[in-house]
Amino acid sequence: HLHIMKLITNLLLLSVSTMVLFACARSEIVQTSRNQALIATSAAPACGTGGAYRVSQQMAAVATIRQGIKRFLLSGAGSSSNIGVIQGPSTTTGTVTTVGGTSFVNAQTTSSPIIFGRHNAQLMVTMLNLGDPGYENALDPKTILGPEWEKKVKEGITTCMGDN
Repeated sequence: HLHIMKLITNLLLLSVSTMVLFACARSEIVQTSRNQALIATSAAPACGTGGAYRVSQQMAAVATIRQGIKRFLLSGAGSSSNIGVIQGPSTTTGTVTTVGGTSFVNAQTTSSPIIFGRHNAQLMVTMLNLGDPGYENALDPKTILGPEWEKKVKEGITTCMGDN
């Protein structure tokens, strides 16, 4: 029983560390005009395409605040994904019991898949100030970023998992 509990604990720790490690994301902000930018985000497999888009949207909010502009509209989007899975290394453990002249084998093989690749999302952002056409329908960047908006503007968005 102790061996099984240790195995379960190790698997849980590996799963949690894998989620944290592979939930990272990075974005590039390319200013295309005074009030427009392209946000290109590359996110880990655990994020999914939706997670990559959420990171891009938050980075659009960050870019808007950094430019000193009040609101933004998402005016274009694109995505791609190159996620793949291969079989990881295997481990076989077991016991052999011999009764009389007969041997009984109890074996278990475990392995973990290796997941690789990235989810990519691109958003075109138009940043607007009061009086600009479309301002009334534009998003408030502080609302998108939430109560920790100042920290996010300073540090950027580096994960698709919860708040940074």
